[in-house]
Amino acid sequence: MRKESILTEEEKKARHFLKLTKEQLNMIDSSNNQQSLITLPTVVRKKKRLMIKPTSQ
Repeated sequence: MRKESILTEEEKKARHFLKLTKEQLNMIDSSNNQQSLITLPTVVRKKKRLMIKPTSQ
């Protein structure tokens, strides 16, 4: 039996809401990353670029 069929309607709504908020946060973070790179020192920008590349692939 699949785990989804055991969940109540309330749990399904809560999980769906959490998923939507995570997606929105990811969209906000990706748009803010380019703006924040301008104000950061060069060393931090390089580190941040290295961290961003693997997640975007």
